[in-house]
Amino acid sequence: MAVALLNGKILAMGGESKPDDCLEIQDPAYGSFPQDDVEVLLNPAGAGADSSWDKFGDLPDQRFRFAAATVPPLNRVYTFGGQLPLDFTCDCFPTNNRIAVGMEVLREEDASSGLGSGAIAGIVIAALVAVALIVGLLLMLRKTEARKESVEAQLAIEQEAKAKHEGEIE
Repeated sequence: MAVALLNGKILAMGGESKPDDCLEIQDPAYGSFPQDDVEVLLNPAGAGADSSWDKFGDLPDQRFRFAAATVPPLNRVYTFGGQLPLDFTCDCFPTNNRIAVGMEVLREEDASSGLGSGAIAGIVIAALVAVALIVGLLLMLRKTEARKESVEAQLAIEQEAKAKHEGEIE
């Protein structure tokens, strides 16, 4: 299991479990199964009755006995290496050189609004862009209709002039 601290929350990731009949197996290593749980300790500062572990998510792969490190300014948890489940072809636990990155999304926001200020700014900008696009399309449509009317008027004048010219020739 790997344990990390990020933004004041303790994260416990992975680990391994053993079967119920572990004592009957001659080599208990054969009974190691990777766990993909990611749990977070809620209210770690309070410790005691107010603290509880909640399942937060799952790891992206099946491995155990790995390390973890955090980069708080980026809100990221990195997991490194570890072992894969027992491979009977080599009678070993192959090593894993994969680095996985997880983003911590447990930040506490203002309870009065489910959206942070960045999300609200993004929504406002998206709405302004949508309005600008709609206005632009309406102006283009109006311009296209005006051109169409102009071309139709020009064609009518030319047809009238042609008819007048043919009448003079006869």
